Amino acid sequence: MRKYLIFPGRLDGDLNLLPEWRNWIENWLYDLNERVERGCISSTECVQGALCEIALHGGTASDWLSVERKLLRDEECRPMAYSHNYGRRLSHFEGQWRQMTVYAIYNSFWLSELQGEKNIAKYQRLIYNLIQPDGFIYNPSVSDTQRRNRMKSELLMSLAMGTELLSLEKMKRGMRERFEAVLACMPMTNSISAEYFRYQALKNIGCLRQYPEGLGKLLRKCEAFEGYHDFCVLDKTDDYMGTKKRTQHDVSIHSPLIAAMAQELSCLGEECLRQGVREAA
Repeated sequence: MRKYLIFPGRLDGDLNLLPEWRNWIENWLYDLNERVERGCISSTECVQGALCEIALHGGTASDWLSVERKLLRDEECRPMAYSHNYGRRLSHFEGQWRQMTVYAIYNSFWLSELQGEKNIAKYQRLIYNLIQPDGFIYNPSVSDTQRRNRMKSELLMSLAMGTELLSLEKMKRGMRERFEAVLACMPMTNSISAEYFRYQALKNIGCLRQYPEGLGKLLRKCEAFEGYHDFCVLDKTDDYMGTKKRTQHDVSIHSPLIAAMAQELSCLGEECLRQGVREAA
């Protein structure tokens, strides 16, 4: 099974789940299946459903690809982030729920590959059409927010997802260098998740040597007793306003997922060395 970008490592059925965890996941899946029956689901929830079933049973028990195709496609069969009924629940969302986001494309591809289908070309075409003049990958019709005001973790996640799909076959001429320039020119962020996605994107295009300095300092700042926070509150500013006005009440909470990302980032030096050896060869 292809690993899912957001989760470091691979997820399989060999997990030793505590009874309390298993019970919680089973109840969550029951509620999710009820929402599917009402046609009220998001693209991310489809993937979550599949991942939960893999954790419980070692494989999927439901046809999540059929759910995605039935409820999360538009008239042209393009992947959508939300189903129609899900969008109706969102306050003042009107027609905005019809969003073809990068993660919706990635999720659709991941689910199709999970079912054994191999049709990368159509997903790559969708990604190519979302590459912006500055080299980032996102859908400006979803939001007209200027690139400099977009969340760094979201920008880099979309870039990592897009480059993963594009790297499965030979990229168009000059595309790899374009992505390399974007990732190399962006300064170190204050977020572990953002830096994890940068790492994945650089790995996708074979350019880990372009990873910026300062990762060790960031990891030390984000250490918590039980693991890691995603960011250091003292350094956090609002991506839109560029100030601390909207972040002054933020509280960092340690996260097992961020701790796993931090652990993978800690192996960056070894990865760079291996890639350097391959390039030299």
